[in-house]
Amino acid sequence: MLAGADAFLAVGPIETFGLAALEALASGTPVICRESAAISEVIDDQCGLELPRNASTWATAIDNILKKDRETLRQASRSRAENFSWTNSVEILVELHEGIGVA
Repeated sequence: MLAGADAFLAVGPIETFGLAALEALASGTPVICRESAAISEVIDDQCGLELPRNASTWATAIDNILKKDRETLRQASRSRAENFSWTNSVEILVELHEGIGVA
């Protein structure tokens, strides 16, 4: 279902990391989220947008993302999600722990 969507909207005012949004990226679906959401740290201008709480801004952003090349968005979204795989996450945590002498 996510792979067939034009965009994933993460509209909650405060969200933790947002696995659903990351799953959308992995499915090739760009994410539009609130600036206050943690997933905004993952989103870049190639795979989605982070927006303030303003309905007209959201409407314009959705309209603009629908006009972009779908395949380019899909590739960028998938590529971005790959940076947050479990394997990469574990490797980064191990490096951090080794850096502070914990591991």
